[in-house]
Amino acid sequence: MQIKNLTVAVLALGLSLAANAQQRTCAANDVLLHQLEQDSYLQQNRDAIEAHTAAYAQFPTMQRVSVTIPVVVHVLYNNTTTNISDAQILSQIAILNADFAATNSDYSLTPSVFQGVRSGNTGIQFCMAKRTPTGAAATGILRKATTKTSFSADADDAKNATTGDAPWATGQYLNLWIVPSITSGGQGGILGYAQFPGGPAATDGVVIAYNYFGSTGAVAAPYNKGRTATHEVGHWLNLSHIWGDANCGNDQVSDTPTSQTSNFGCPAFPKVTCSNGPNGDMFMNYMDYTDDACMYMFSAGQRTRMEALFASGGFRASLLTSQGCVAPTGGTTCAVPTALASSSITTTTASVSWGAASGATAYSLQYKTAAATAFTTISVTTASAALTGLTAGTTYNFRVATVCGATTTAYSAAASFTTLTASAVTYCASKGASVTDEYINIVRLAKTATPTTYVINNTSGANAGYGNFTATAVNVARSTGYTISITPKWTATVYSEGYNVWADWNRDGDFADAGESVYVKAISTSALATGTFTIPATASLGTTRMRVQMKYNANATACESFSYGEVEDYTLNVATTAREAAPVTADANAALSFNLYPNPTHSEVMLELNQFDGVPMQAQIFDVAGKQIATQKVDANIIIIDASNYQAGMYFVTIVTADKQVITKKFVKN
Repeated sequence: MQIKNLTVAVLALGLSLAANAQQRTCAANDVLLHQLEQDSYLQQNRDAIEAHTAAYAQFPTMQRVSVTIPVVVHVLYNNTTTNISDAQILSQIAILNADFAATNSDYSLTPSVFQGVRSGNTGIQFCMAKRTPTGAAATGILRKATTKTSFSADADDAKNATTGDAPWATGQYLNLWIVPSITSGGQGGILGYAQFPGGPAATDGVVIAYNYFGSTGAVAAPYNKGRTATHEVGHWLNLSHIWGDANCGNDQVSDTPTSQTSNFGCPAFPKVTCSNGPNGDMFMNYMDYTDDACMYMFSAGQRTRMEALFASGGFRASLLTSQGCVAPTGGTTCAVPTALASSSITTTTASVSWGAASGATAYSLQYKTAAATAFTTISVTTASAALTGLTAGTTYNFRVATVCGATTTAYSAAASFTTLTASAVTYCASKGASVTDEYINIVRLAKTATPTTYVINNTSGANAGYGNFTATAVNVARSTGYTISITPKWTATVYSEGYNVWADWNRDGDFADAGESVYVKAISTSALATGTFTIPATASLGTTRMRVQMKYNANATACESFSYGEVEDYTLNVATTAREAAPVTADANAALSFNLYPNPTHSEVMLELNQFDGVPMQAQIFDVAGKQIATQKVDANIIIIDASNYQAGMYFVTIVTADKQVITKKFVKN
């Protein structure tokens, strides 16, 4: 499809992960068809925008304007990695400003034959929003935790308050959503996508995966120089791909040479296609698919198309009157917090405090591990807070900003504290006897063919583990359940102890549910007897947790009481080896999925499982007519499908698991 025939488009820029290379791909067509089905007026909107652009292009210099666009960044994160730092966000804004002003350091790399048609300064700049649509002070960065690991370009689910975060007024701000990952058309690995002018106001803006945004922090090469956002904002400003999304298509710009298709990586100049010699493709243009380091220019014609949006009657002319870049004035002024302190530090908790600020209505507290790039943000109404769920033996940084009415100050300089380690503890010290509390080793255990004995073994040496578990043999019928025997092996004359063991069969983090087991052995002065667990047939398959808590003392007769030692989690893998013959629930493979890349391909396709438990499966390949053309064994996380002899077209790969689940993905052979 040629881009000149598009009435509205949401272009999705994707990434396929191959063994030695990464490629951008585009999933525009599926999203376009979906939007056209939803709104019959999109055709009219796009036609009007194109007519206005054509009229502006006749006299561009007479109407040329400059604009600074306020940006609001919605960070939708599901862990500390995807909660990207302020520094990563600000690096992207700096890149946008440089690329659109033609002050980027690699602008000079443009081949001499194209330097005469470079855009120069487009007159378009960007700022982080300094006020909300209602006039309150703002930083332009919004953070919202989500349980979603992926957002869909087809559903546009990042852009509403229920599944993502609602946009600020789209006629006054450029809304950018940063998400953990993006899918389109059932395929993952999408870098980002943007809505062309003319689409619905409620979904206007740009969505980008967290690791392709900016040039620092969590970015991933070769898309680590911020050009994904430059490319997508180009779409948001009415630019098409340079090949017009068709074989030697039309991108509506006269000074970009006609190109056969997208370019990947860093091509050698010149690359001649579509009879466009001697200069060939303008593959260094931001609207191609080359690596970030190999795109560094807009053309003058592209500048004209973008400028037309801000001329009188242009679709984005309302941004000229936006006050989003202007900080509000008046109101109460608050001071940045000082005197940051920490106290009551344990292995997993800490209390932090700071000097109260006059006029403060609340405080914004941020904390993270010293090694992390992104802060976790919480709001508190007092000048102190209790932090929980911390990691033992870890240094944390924290900082605070004062909220004063509609205004939030800058954050204070960061302070630090380090949680305690669970190291040596002395028991019965008053009687002169002591024992060192040492870490309990965590061991993954396989399901066994016969009842399994796990040995709690006090081995010798300075780093002896009080809970080394050892397992034997493999596989038992699920319908009968199976038994774990726990046998303590320390010497009773040295360690007179009791111990408790819990098992969390249901994998919900709670060791006290119905049907779950607790074995308790009381303190004894003799050798401790073996305790047993029976794993019920109804236990959830997958990873199950066990917890061991022990009481011990070097000299029981010299002490009036005993103290508990470390509490650790043991991981018991109920079914990681051969599958049982008896039917199992779908829960066993609920998370099983696979990816195909590169997609499209010219020859080989890599099939990568997100998890492989050692049980071979079968992959079946079908053509678009539903005819099975090949079968291949899946006996590793990654296998190679040789499609070099397949005819060009669409194919479907279906995996049938040992549990008779069926998962299907498609790929395209060029």
